[in-house]
Amino acid sequence: MAVRQVLGDGAGFLVSICAVCASIGVLNGWTLMVGRIPYSAAEDGMFFRQLGRLHPKYGTPATSLIIGTAIASVLLLLYFVPGQTTLKVFTFIVLLANLGTLFPYLYNAAAALMLARRDPEAWPAPVRRRMQAMAFVCFAFLVWSTYGVGQEVVFWGFLVLVAGVPLYIWFKTTARSA
Repeated sequence: MAVRQVLGDGAGFLVSICAVCASIGVLNGWTLMVGRIPYSAAEDGMFFRQLGRLHPKYGTPATSLIIGTAIASVLLLLYFVPGQTTLKVFTFIVLLANLGTLFPYLYNAAAALMLARRDPEAWPAPVRRRMQAMAFVCFAFLVWSTYGVGQEVVFWGFLVLVAGVPLYIWFKTTARSA
């Protein structure tokens, strides 16, 4: 709407088309992640073995896709909670999903900082300084982004993360004993 106000209807229409294309690309990426992340975790022995199976004909992680879709559908039931609107439910789900993707990036930024500092002989000094600076900036941005999703979403995201700890322990100890 801002582009339309400043540059006219044609520019506003062009920006809208670009936004739709970007949304479709993001949706495709999320769809692939919904199936692939549980599949990879199951293959590593860190998640339910059934999620590590591929469809015999199509070679896709069909079970992971179906379960991921079912979980998203259950989240949509939040719409029926009194006082909730479609926009509030959608916003909550999107923010919670985005928060879930921030955690691996936070760990990666911290790991990059650790790698740059752990073995100084492996990296030339300018590369090491650049890696440390980039890792610190990325980590700070991700912490700020986490803050930006809001207290309620961070609270629920934390509960989801903590709920995964017993699963992690279960799978880690089962893999060792097997």
